[in-house]
Amino acid sequence: MNPVSGMISVSAGMLEKCHRTEFWRSLSSPLYDVSPLNDDQVIEGRLDSRLMGSFMIGKRWFDARVNLRDSLRIAQGGMDGYQLELFLEGSLVSDCDGTDMHLAPGDIGVFDFARPHRSRHTAGTSLMVYMPRERMDAATGGRSIHGRVLRAGEPGTRLVTSVLHGLFDIMPDLPEQDAIALDDTMMNMLVANVAKQPLDNEDRNGAGHAGLRREILNFIRHNLRDPDLGPNMLADHFCMSRSQIYRMFPGRGGVGRVVREERLKHALHDLCRHHKLSITAIAYDYGFSSSNQFLRAFRSHFGMTPSQARQRSASTVPYLEGPKLAMHIAQLAADISC
Repeated sequence: MNPVSGMISVSAGMLEKCHRTEFWRSLSSPLYDVSPLNDDQVIEGRLDSRLMGSFMIGKRWFDARVNLRDSLRIAQGGMDGYQLELFLEGSLVSDCDGTDMHLAPGDIGVFDFARPHRSRHTAGTSLMVYMPRERMDAATGGRSIHGRVLRAGEPGTRLVTSVLHGLFDIMPDLPEQDAIALDDTMMNMLVANVAKQPLDNEDRNGAGHAGLRREILNFIRHNLRDPDLGPNMLADHFCMSRSQIYRMFPGRGGVGRVVREERLKHALHDLCRHHKLSITAIAYDYGFSSSNQFLRAFRSHFGMTPSQARQRSASTVPYLEGPKLAMHIAQLAADISC
């Protein structure tokens, strides 16, 4: 089977009951950690999905559970896009990095996979779309839409709902060339309906600077090992004041926090990929003044020590995106079909 050109269907019900929870946790591992609500619960589920050009659409049937996407899972790579989830049955309560989300049947929630969230689901059914972030970020001016909700009954929500239902109904029979041809149309429709939602005051202050914000972020990522990297260096390079630089990233707590988080994320990559490098060497390489300073910052951000993160990385599925996620799902589906 070619996982990027056809339907992928997978169900925990194909396994013996004792293996179902672990299977579903493995299936979901590139996205989040899945846990039952109590120790005696067996996690059941089914997923029908298809990759269509740059986005993936799927229908999911699920038991009550908790999904956690934390900073460590994000930093370990991949899945740097958005998920739109239309609830058909059941409900969800989520903390989207400080933004509360409550979804009921007919509501559509927006999750930014570059930011943490913790969601508690009741048993239910949903339609999901996973999409790359470039078009959405361009349409929103780079402002945060993590935790945004399109409420049931609103005109834009009704339009998206109708299109998703129709697309899911035809996707088993849709030729590959037609699926790819729908890519632009679908992305434009989804982006338009999410991006037009009202802005809060913080969003308004940061809107209109998406291009410059991307330039600053690219500069930061290319200079993470420079010990002088910070607000003063950025202000000088971009001919801006410190206050102007700070206001470029209001939703992330200012540019100093952005620099620190980018350094920690890249340090984590080195920890997990280069086991022969010492933790102290990595700390100094990314501008930390001592291993103790690095330890405190790392533990504060990721909730564990660098040594614990290095150990955990061996059991986490890393660096998946779009087509590779489809391959991951297809491989697990093939494994349980044997």
